[in-house]
Amino acid sequence: MATYFLYSNAIGTALLDEQFHTVEKRQWTSAEQRNTVEKLSRGEWLPAEQTMLQKHGKDALIFIGEKQSANGVVLSQDIEKLTRISQEFHQQLPQLRSAAFTITRAAIRDGFRKDTLMVQAISAVDELDRVIHTIVKRIREWYGYYNPEFTIENNQKFCELIMSKSRETLAREMRITNSMGAAFDAKDLEEVRGLARHALSLYAQQEQHIAYLEYLMRKWCPSVQAIAGT
Repeated sequence: MATYFLYSNAIGTALLDEQFHTVEKRQWTSAEQRNTVEKLSRGEWLPAEQTMLQKHGKDALIFIGEKQSANGVVLSQDIEKLTRISQEFHQQLPQLRSAAFTITRAAIRDGFRKDTLMVQAISAVDELDRVIHTIVKRIREWYGYYNPEFTIENNQKFCELIMSKSRETLAREMRITNSMGAAFDAKDLEEVRGLARHALSLYAQQEQHIAYLEYLMRKWCPSVQAIAGT
């Protein structure tokens, strides 16, 4: 009665003789690899393994690795035997490495959750809020040297008005006849307005993220969105 070693990994199942030479093998296709590795990690018997067990049922079979049940086979985790088998598989290392990359990429892709998109959108809105607050604080201080009498609580509206209206127009609307503001030349004023323009673009980006978040909530959790909104 012959003795055989049965061994499986990410690229296939192999039956080896007592000299650790491959007698029979079954190689996985790329489509089979992910499911096969999951079964191996759970200690399940693979169809290819069961086929070889049935084919060599009269021989002494030793499975190298772990299984949930012995299935009438000797189970071994002998490191020396595993090393000898690894040497037999040495020429297939590039295939094994490629299989590992394929399986890892698939696991990362499949592990992605849709609510991650909502978390990212919410974080983006919150972070933009902090950035905008810091920038507008700088704009208010900077523009304040030029037009200290002009003030409005809404930050977005403040940026829009200093972009669209002159100091003189804003002064008339506020019924101010004698401003204490410093003289800015065109270049000075453009620097402040350029920062205001940037703040407005961030407001637009924030509104876009909010609209995207609403879309995600309608798609993935419509009941929550209907009750709470965004």
